[in-house]
Amino acid sequence: MLGEMLLKKGTDVVPAAVMRAAARALGSLGDHATLYQALSYRASGGKLNYSYPMAVRLAALEGIAYLPESKNPVGKLRGYTEAFSDHQMAKASEQAIIHAFRLRLENSGESM
Repeated sequence: MLGEMLLKKGTDVVPAAVMRAAARALGSLGDHATLYQALSYRASGGKLNYSYPMAVRLAALEGIAYLPESKNPVGKLRGYTEAFSDHQMAKASEQAIIHAFRLRLENSGESM
């Protein structure tokens, strides 16, 4: 159900805050597959055609930061940062990396 909420297409409009909450929940549950699906694209004529709108992709990046440490959220986000040619997506991925580090510190009981 959370995945369906995040991956709505067409005329179904889900508020960005709801998409972000669904993505964070998916990340917390370790569902990288659905978050990865939200970032899917096809290359055509030197251009990337994403399957989902920008709001969904940004929510998915945020959700990846919430993956359990065993799923290596920072490593996955670093890979996405290097892969994105779109400035907004690369910046969002970098911000998600910072957030993943903050979550790691909070979970370990250390402070910044």
